[in-house]
Amino acid sequence: MTSLSAQRFGLTDRGWVREGYAADLVLFNAETVRDTASFADPVNAAVGIDGVWVNGLRVCSPKRL
Repeated sequence: MTSLSAQRFGLTDRGWVREGYAADLVLFNAETVRDTASFADPVNAAVGIDGVWVNGLRVCSPKRL
């Protein structure tokens, strides 16, 4: 899912959890994650996401999602 997207966009240090790669991660619960956005309200955040990290820094936690 992420490695193919990274390859398609030419992002050479992303898409895999490996030493030396940028740590972009999304921690989610597969049992509860779901999209709440719609055509009428496209900016609704998904639910079931426990955290988001970009370049190894946590940028979102459940209280901010």
